[in-house]
Amino acid sequence: ETPHQERKTRMAMKIGGEYQWWKIGPQHWERAAKEWKLDEDRVFARIIDMAARMPGALSATRSELESAGIGLTEGIARLEAGIRDISSATAKLYDQA
Repeated sequence: ETPHQERKTRMAMKIGGEYQWWKIGPQHWERAAKEWKLDEDRVFARIIDMAARMPGALSATRSELESAGIGLTEGIARLEAGIRDISSATAKLYDQA
């Protein structure tokens, strides 16, 4: 089995003209907000809120998996670590945007 290569994954929809999720930054969300006729401040506030809530959601999901008897596999652990890292970086990045 070959590991999934996240950087080759493209989103189904562009965000501010970008399909590659790891390249999307504040300027892309700003452009998307304008294209979608949304308030930019509300879009950024929502992104920051989601990033702040992610660690709690991960803990809750881990508890549910453990309650269901599903162990913490290497893939789940890698996904959890990646989500934590991205959430932390996102909160810092967008808080400064």
